[in-house]
Order: sequence, then structure tokens, then C-alpha cells
Amino acid sequence: MKKLTILAMLIAALFLMTACGGGDEAATETEADAATAEEAMEAVAVHDCDGGCGMKAQPAETMTEVDGKWYCAGCVEKAKTEAAAKEGGHDG
Repeated sequence: MKKLTILAMLIAALFLMTACGGGDEAATETEADAATAEEAMEAVAVHDCDGGCGMKAQPAETMTEVDGKWYCAGCVEKAKTEAAAKEGGHDG
């Protein structure tokens, strides 16, 4: 009877050691994924609109670059018109 109790304890201990061992790897992978996602969010380019409308920190996908400055959809046409006038020799 004593041998069965010891055997049961050893099996239970083996099971617990095996079950707990996989958790560390999963936690490490999750932390690595979270760090990668965090870096990707920080890498998103944002710009302020140079058109005077006051828009700040807008994603680059929503902005248009004209002569090295960034403009929102509302200000970009005016900026393009002004840039074309400068190229044509007209001063405003």
C-alpha cells in the first residue's frame, strides 16, 4: 500500500513539473509579440498640417507632402496652388 502511495505521488509530481514547464515559453513568446507590436505602433509616422488649420499628429497616410511640407486634405489644394504660382514666377 505504501508503494502505491509513493508511486502516485511521483506520478503527480511528474505531471505538475511537465505542466508548469510549458508556461514559461508561452509567456516569453507573448511578451516578444507585445514588444514587436509596441515598436510597430511607435514607428507610425505622424505630421502636423503646415496649412494653418491646426491639425496635429495626423498619420502620414492622411497627409500630402508639397515642397517638403505636410498638408491635410483640406489644405493641400491651396498649398498646391501656391506652389504652382511660385514655380510659374508669380509671387502670391
